[in-house]
Amino acid sequence: MKRSYLLLLLGLLAGGLLGRALLVDPGYVLISWQGWALESSLWTALLVSVLAILLVFVLLQVLLRLLNLPDAWQLWWGRRRQDRALKQLEQGSDALESGLWARAERLLGQAAGGLDRPLTAQLLAARAAAGQGAMSRAQAHLNQAAEQGHRLAAGLARARLQLDGGEWEQAAINLRSLHAQYGRQVEVIKLLLQSLSKLGRWGEIAELLPSLHRHAPQQDSKAWSLERHAHEKVLAFIAGSGTRINRDFTERRLRDYWQALPRRLRQEPSLLSAYAEALIKIDHDDLAFALLREQLHKQWQPAWIDLFGRCRSTQPAQALEQARVWQKEHPNDALLLRALARLCLQNRLFSEARGYLESSLQLARHPETYAEMIRLLVRMNDHQAQRYLIEGLQLMSGNLPDLPLP
Repeated sequence: MKRSYLLLLLGLLAGGLLGRALLVDPGYVLISWQGWALESSLWTALLVSVLAILLVFVLLQVLLRLLNLPDAWQLWWGRRRQDRALKQLEQGSDALESGLWARAERLLGQAAGGLDRPLTAQLLAARAAAGQGAMSRAQAHLNQAAEQGHRLAAGLARARLQLDGGEWEQAAINLRSLHAQYGRQVEVIKLLLQSLSKLGRWGEIAELLPSLHRHAPQQDSKAWSLERHAHEKVLAFIAGSGTRINRDFTERRLRDYWQALPRRLRQEPSLLSAYAEALIKIDHDDLAFALLREQLHKQWQPAWIDLFGRCRSTQPAQALEQARVWQKEHPNDALLLRALARLCLQNRLFSEARGYLESSLQLARHPETYAEMIRLLVRMNDHQAQRYLIEGLQLMSGNLPDLPLP
């Protein structure tokens, strides 16, 4: 209100000064052209000039509207701006792929300012800033994208930068927030599983995996691979959390978890191996023995026969007899021969175990087979242990140079 009074007062004062000036000296203007003469006071000439300028301006506006020139100008200018921004986006992308981080960020930032849909430029600019180690600027680019309604894309990009930088905890916090809002997005689930696996949060992973199973498309091989790997880790985690005192309780946890898995996963060789290995780890070898024997009758898997040889069941003679039956079907299987050797050791058939280990090494020089042979020969006080020790070390370290030895 005070401001209005002040403006009114200033207007009255200016009007008074102008009126006084007109009375004291109205001025004189003479315009002459080709015999024509126009006389007027200065103030009248100024007023007419101002009115003429305003009239010309109004006429130009009307003409431009009639010809639709403002829209045409705006359209031309918009296209020019878009073309320039697209060129900057292309140049910035090239610079990004070439590792020219600073140039890429500058060009992509300029492109984001000129594009109607700047999301791609903003995400790439964030990558360029992260490439320079400027995480605060990278976050700023992503915040702009999020503020413009692209919260999911910005959140995923932020999570990937955090995962690449080893910020597992921050990535998990960010991805949990995204998962709460976009629970059906497979990429959110996969990245969250990845961050949780880095943190070793296997219990949380076990709760999250069914969500991946429900929403991931069948052709998403990366998602299924991640799911299998995570289930393997969870099985190992459950087995590792138990002790000899509560091994029966741990076995029930393992069995319940295994039975809750979809049938297609329980048929995966790597997952079945993980389950059998977990059973062996908690001293439930008989269960692992029965499971592996049943599966090996259906399908031959090297990893399964290796685990079969590790089972210390309460029926070692029966296990050895079964392995000998399989040997007739797979006579040149190095892992089967090593499993036979271990089963012979369980039955205290030490000479036969040595023979199986020698046959296995003739087929495949596995470091683990060498270690088993060396352990056996040392306990048998056989000097051949030294030869196998040297061969095994050479296998692990590469060929030794031919040098004089005492």
